[in-house]
Amino acid sequence: MILKIKQNKTDDLIKVRAYSKPIILSKLLFGLSFILVGLILFNSFYNIQIDGIKEFFFKIFSGLGVIVFTLFGLHTLLVWESVIIDKKFQEIIIEVNFIIYKSVKRIALSNLRKLNIRQPENDTYFFDYWEVILIFSNNEIVRVYSSYSQSDAEKAAHKILEIINLWRQ
Repeated sequence: MILKIKQNKTDDLIKVRAYSKPIILSKLLFGLSFILVGLILFNSFYNIQIDGIKEFFFKIFSGLGVIVFTLFGLHTLLVWESVIIDKKFQEIIIEVNFIIYKSVKRIALSNLRKLNIRQPENDTYFFDYWEVILIFSNNEIVRVYSSYSQSDAEKAAHKILEIINLWRQ
């Protein structure tokens, strides 16, 4: 199991990395492959020689393809989530980092309804993986951990549940 949990000196904050190493590797490969497709389309954009209106439409569609594939690949590579469990304020903090932009969302731990392990059906990034999610009273879902191994996800869920239950007492 590869669950990174970092505690600060006063044990008030626990940071949980949301991805296991194989998931991180597949996320990197997925992002790089989309950028590669974007570069291939960019190459065909400048090197194709077609007459008339066909060339015009091909250049429009390949230009749009370059933009879409490259931006989607960069988004996959550069956007990372982490979950912080704050003992002092009894809340869960979700951080989404994108180069210089940082989004922070806080949810009260008292609103936690249940912790669940699921296997998503329709996900564009990864195939056959398991994730640990927290479900809150307002039906908001927060992914805390993802792994290709069901047993790793179960171990991570038990560890996170222990931390949350210790603080609730």
